[in-house]
Amino acid sequence: MLKFDIREMATPGTVLEIDRQKFFLTALEPYTRKDGSASYIVHWEAECARCGEAFEDLTGLTGRFPRRRCETCRKVARGRITKRGKRVQIRVIPA
Repeated sequence: MLKFDIREMATPGTVLEIDRQKFFLTALEPYTRKDGSASYIVHWEAECARCGEAFEDLTGLTGRFPRRRCETCRKVARGRITKRGKRVQIRVIPA
């Protein structure tokens, strides 16, 4: 699983491009962790890599990249091995 840290670039309007698929950061929602420290939930909008349908995904400021497929296509693709061991091109376009 790919990991990332977007703390320095996290502003609405930032674009994350993964293998020519663009993810638009639309909102940052304040969040309080269980230990009491402050953080944010990041809202992303993108088009599904399989069907092209628009969908929204949520991530933290650090951790996993946004999902590349909508809920419907994610269920269909479950269990298939894709991109395993291949390099993924990632580019961040600041707002």
